[in-house]
This record gives sequence, structure tokens and C-alpha cells, in this order.
Amino acid sequence: MYKILILYGTVSGNSEYCSYDLEKEIKKIKIDVLVQNMDSYEHNKLTNEYLVLIITSTYGDGDPPEDAQDFLEYLNNTRPNLKNVNFAVCALGDTMYPNFAKTGKDFDHIFEKLGATRIIKRTDCDANFQIQFDEFKKNILNYIKNNL
Repeated sequence: MYKILILYGTVSGNSEYCSYDLEKEIKKIKIDVLVQNMDSYEHNKLTNEYLVLIITSTYGDGDPPEDAQDFLEYLNNTRPNLKNVNFAVCALGDTMYPNFAKTGKDFDHIFEKLGATRIIKRTDCDANFQIQFDEFKKNILNYIKNNL
């Protein structure tokens, strides 16, 4: 089992890029980490995870990326008990759209509703995401260094 699971949902590849960038930094501090696309993750394993980092974009005007749809539906329909899971969300989006970063906000909301513990405040990244993502990465790395 990995101590940290990074799940991403992406349309253009930005969330995937961010996920592997974060993985590289976590590995530098010798912590077990796994990156997976949401559509290839076995959803029923979620209740056994220790720390789940969600990095996802939003497609169009608030829709989840195709590779995140099933996972979000699973959470909303199956409603697993996540009381033993810690989590954080980085939501990529574009403020030109009224439902900016909605998919990340949806994941943040449902994880909390299902009992998971948020380790840091959700980070919402605009189209030029690097500065906000770097802040998310810094906060995650600080949490890991101080708590794992």
C-alpha cells in the first residue's frame, strides 16, 4: 500500500503534468506515492487509502473530465465511508467560465461529506495554473514533512 495516492482527471494534460510533478517532489523525501488516472483506479479501494490528493481540471462550463466522471459518480452514488481517509484537492479551471474549477470543488465537497479529513484548504488554479499549483505543492510537502 502507498502512503499517498495522487488521482488526476484531465482533458488537456495539465492535471496529469501537475500530478507527476508533485510525485517527483514527494519521492525526494522518501515517501511511498502512486499517481493514477481516476478512470484506472479501483474505486472500492478508496476506503483503505491514507492520503488522497485529487488534482483535476474542469471541462467546459463545470463538467468533470471524461476520465473523472465515473469516480465522481461512484462517490455520489455508493457513498463510501471515508472517515479514515485524509485528502486535499487542487482544482484546475478557467475563470472565464461561470463554474470555475467546479469539478475540484465537487470532489472537495463529496470527500468532506463522506467523512474524509481535509489536510489543507482546496487550491483553485486559473488557466495560468503554475503559481497556484506551486503553492498547493508547497503546502502538501510541508504537511508531509510535518505529519508523515
